[in-house]
Amino acid sequence: MLGWVSIEKDAATRECASWVNALCQATHHPPTQALQHSEQPGVLIANTIDNELLEKLPHYAEQASHRMILVCCQPQLTLEQQLHLIAAGVSHLFCWQNPNSLLQAVLGQLQRWAQIDRILSARAIREQIIGQSPTWLNVLRNTVEIGRYSHANVLLLGEPGTGKELIARLLHTVDQREHKQDLVVLDCTTVVPELAGSEFFGHEKGAFTNAIRTREGMFEQAAGGTLFLDEVGELPAFLQASLLRVIQEKAYKRVGGDRWQTLDFRLVSATNRDLETEQRHGTFRQDFFHRIASNIIRLPPLRMRKDDIPLLLDKFLHEEFTEPPAVDPTLIYALQAHDFPGNVRELRQLVRAMCGRYNGYGALSTNDIPRDYLQKIGATYFADYEASFHQPVLTALHHGMDLKTLKEYVADIARTLTLQEEHGNMAKAAERLGITVRSLQQFRAKWTP
Repeated sequence: MLGWVSIEKDAATRECASWVNALCQATHHPPTQALQHSEQPGVLIANTIDNELLEKLPHYAEQASHRMILVCCQPQLTLEQQLHLIAAGVSHLFCWQNPNSLLQAVLGQLQRWAQIDRILSARAIREQIIGQSPTWLNVLRNTVEIGRYSHANVLLLGEPGTGKELIARLLHTVDQREHKQDLVVLDCTTVVPELAGSEFFGHEKGAFTNAIRTREGMFEQAAGGTLFLDEVGELPAFLQASLLRVIQEKAYKRVGGDRWQTLDFRLVSATNRDLETEQRHGTFRQDFFHRIASNIIRLPPLRMRKDDIPLLLDKFLHEEFTEPPAVDPTLIYALQAHDFPGNVRELRQLVRAMCGRYNGYGALSTNDIPRDYLQKIGATYFADYEASFHQPVLTALHHGMDLKTLKEYVADIARTLTLQEEHGNMAKAAERLGITVRSLQQFRAKWTP
């Protein structure tokens, strides 16, 4: 549901409240006085921009799934105020001027977000692109918006294994050009410099020795569709220069030809290199960068979206088994403890190795992780595990807590959190904690009024 928040009940905000009712009727959502955690966007109404609002905005943005419209009851905001609001989590900012045009603008944005969500909910997309973490959803929504509503060139940045080709295919899939043609993929690491002209632009028959027939280049093959230049950061500077005109003007000549040809294509490029740094060092052309990077999509590494690991594991198991085995919860904890420097690609390979070790009985567990890999995971886990305790223990000691009290305090927290995770199931919570159900019942009775 949509959430509606009013900050301070002054005359301006009361005026906004009537407008909110109209907006609610138009969107068929009842107004509420607080944002609820939801996958749906939220609308925030504020009459002043102050430090209190800026402090609350990140929380509101999180509750609104990081899609939040702010309506400010002022006719205008300074650039500094706008930048602060955007940095604090506001997706779209509107100032209170003409109520009718404002209503249309907010409705338009809500409808755009709804369209994007409908596209992402399509079965064909859900089966190929796995993940529901907020970080990943933001990337997917941004990708769909760019792919559906623009034809500008896109640059995908991210570490190896983060799914850049998957996102390139999503951009092509949601593209609504009439008579759209195919997605053509070129790995720039395979381009031989001496043959690059023919590779990109094609050549006429007899253009050079062994050119026994006319050949289409990659740009011509992508006409009406999408050309995906993977590892574009590997192109040497002289090849970057040769591509400037065809990317900018959509015009080219075949090698050995004398006729300019025009074509329509969408260019998507990808690299794991830091191209902005390379521009400063002179190893990547600035003019080429600005031609390929009308839009930039940054893909998060798997360590920034660990909530998606169970979903990815399930997908990879379905690729290996007709009927995948159950998964021991400890295995999930182990996988989420690892940073996966190779990202999703590394996880996929690990799952394949685990499936080879699995004997077909019982649940897939840490027993199926190769020993050397399990040692790496363990070293990282215990280092992080111990470090996470240091500051809380140090704080408790600074507050005068002795060892006995500290032990009791930690034990009480462990019992409470485990009961919460097991939804009050005494038997499961006691099993996880390694204690008797009776002792857990006594603990609960002690704290229940």
